[in-house]
Amino acid sequence: MCKTILEYNSLDLIPVGKFLHKNQSEWLRFYVPAYQRGYRWSAEQVEQLIDDLIEFKTRKENNSQAFYCLQPLVVKPVNQDGIESLEVIDGQQRLTTVLIILQVLRQLQYEEERDEGTQPYFSRLLRDAYDIKYETRSNSSEWLPKLSETLFSDEAFEKFDNQNCDYSHFAEVFKAAYNRLKGVDRSEFKAILTNHTYFIWYLPSEGDDNNVEIFDRLNAGKIGLNNAELVKALLLQSSNIPTVENSVSQMNMSDRDVIQKIAFEWDSIERKLHNDSLWGFIYSESNQGLEYESRIEYLLDLQQGKTIKDKERYFYTFNAYLDSYRQMMKNGGFKDLSKRLEWVKVEWDNIKILFDLVMEWYENRHLYHRIGFILEYNSNYNLKRLESILPPLSQSKRIKTLDGIITDMVKNIPSKRLFYGNKELSEILFLYNILLEDRRYNDSARFSFADYKRVRKNIGWDQEHVASSQDHEPNENEQKELAIDLIELITGNKPEFINLNEENTSNTQVEDAKSKMIYKLVASPDLLSTNEAELCGNLLSILNQNDDSKLEKAELDTIYEAIFNHFKGREDPLKDDFISVQKREKDFIWNFVLLNSKTNRSYGNHIFPVKRRRILADEFNVYTPIGTRNVFEKAYSRKIEHFLAWTRTDAKAYWEDIKRVLNPYVQLTDID
Repeated sequence: MCKTILEYNSLDLIPVGKFLHKNQSEWLRFYVPAYQRGYRWSAEQVEQLIDDLIEFKTRKENNSQAFYCLQPLVVKPVNQDGIESLEVIDGQQRLTTVLIILQVLRQLQYEEERDEGTQPYFSRLLRDAYDIKYETRSNSSEWLPKLSETLFSDEAFEKFDNQNCDYSHFAEVFKAAYNRLKGVDRSEFKAILTNHTYFIWYLPSEGDDNNVEIFDRLNAGKIGLNNAELVKALLLQSSNIPTVENSVSQMNMSDRDVIQKIAFEWDSIERKLHNDSLWGFIYSESNQGLEYESRIEYLLDLQQGKTIKDKERYFYTFNAYLDSYRQMMKNGGFKDLSKRLEWVKVEWDNIKILFDLVMEWYENRHLYHRIGFILEYNSNYNLKRLESILPPLSQSKRIKTLDGIITDMVKNIPSKRLFYGNKELSEILFLYNILLEDRRYNDSARFSFADYKRVRKNIGWDQEHVASSQDHEPNENEQKELAIDLIELITGNKPEFINLNEENTSNTQVEDAKSKMIYKLVASPDLLSTNEAELCGNLLSILNQNDDSKLEKAELDTIYEAIFNHFKGREDPLKDDFISVQKREKDFIWNFVLLNSKTNRSYGNHIFPVKRRRILADEFNVYTPIGTRNVFEKAYSRKIEHFLAWTRTDAKAYWEDIKRVLNPYVQLTDID
């Protein structure tokens, strides 16, 4: 069955058609072992492949020798359950995709030829094919014909999709390929696919009794895989399984079952790590400085001690595992296969123990908050170091140990460092917001490290003044925006106005617009006081000014001063300086919150009520820490005299709460 194919030499080019046989008994049998990652192609990828082949047809017309290359297909002959098969070491994603496309072509042919009134789907298997058996999945001859039904029945699609993760991708790719190929000349496309689309054939030398040499070639860049995929292949390769039949481990489990169990556990860990809440808790890009396509690779890096210093050594982690594997082989692994399996168990147990600890920490919110802060602000600690410290301790001692680490981090931060621009200000506010969530009675209350880090990466965080750093003096472009905000703040409605710069705008229209706005304000005397109506009239004059009649600065100053007086923004203000440090009270922590940069920079130095409305509104669109929300809701002020201004009394109440919450870790003292 495999004889013809096996006659090809490594790096020979083999057209897809050579893999196809009409008689199912003669089909090539490809075998995908458990160490391979599952099928993960998406609709976008198969559409791109189809588009590439369609575009290639044009080039083929101008060059009869041209061909389309699907990259390497690395295989190794194996006897699987008494059947000659080709173990797929690399290339199963494209091999599976080609098979799915062939089934799509079969479906389209059936729909073209079927009689009207017959059922819309066709569940027979295509004639010209090969078979792929997954160690963790059934043969393709079992699931491939079922794909047609998923096109026309939502129930069938959902049933198929929910069977497992691979099936979900099978269905997505089949549907995308079907929709893309509907309007394509089927016979021409199939000819390009089968006759002019080639795999690079790669067959390891017969002397290889394991995949180590193959990994060396992969490592050299001939086939692009990441560290996680290479380590998975190294751990789970079939040559690590003792050949003694019915061999049983201490867990009363066959050696093959041990490997398969590890494969399932690997996939489970990778899937759980794609929970952004969990990933945001354990990983800080700003701290570790590395990025991961496969998140389990982070745990592998930790096991092998990879740091930011090794960033340029891409295969650092795989090479470390490979060196350990070779050492085991030298110490008897060549002859004693049980040593290989024992090595696999030990290495995998190390990974699984670490992950199980991570899940334990993640699910306990008090450990979660403390560890999350330490990992973010102390580069001397990572999961491996915490693993060496925490497991032997009781729950209370774990909390005490983590609190001790945090105390060592912040205990020497003096209050005089908590001024605008200093990194200590951000660190203390970060810890404060975490502890606020930790102290809440609700067991589900959590600081979202994932959201915090997502904002930092995509937008950025600012140290934001609560009461503006300086009196708001809007430039020409900001004046009308501020006037609109203030009118809405006073009346509850946005004003409507005509842009006086537009052409063909008559004076009558302008006067009508002014009258209409004044009418709206005057029509609700029970909602507006005399002072409010006057303020709105002055703000309308800002909105309706044009180039020929701009308000003088003195007029604008008078309007803004009236606004500040209306909102009592001049009462109980923060003072100029702390005497002892000669720094402004407005630049001290009691006038600061953590705020995403986008929200902050959208309002500049607006007065407190405008800031408050925008921040509380933006909370629905972007993560806002609980401490920031509390400040703008004046949650710390026992007596709220000026709800629409941030006063010195409010600032002192906020400062007292910061000191109280952080007191177990750092004793902050008043400046004056």
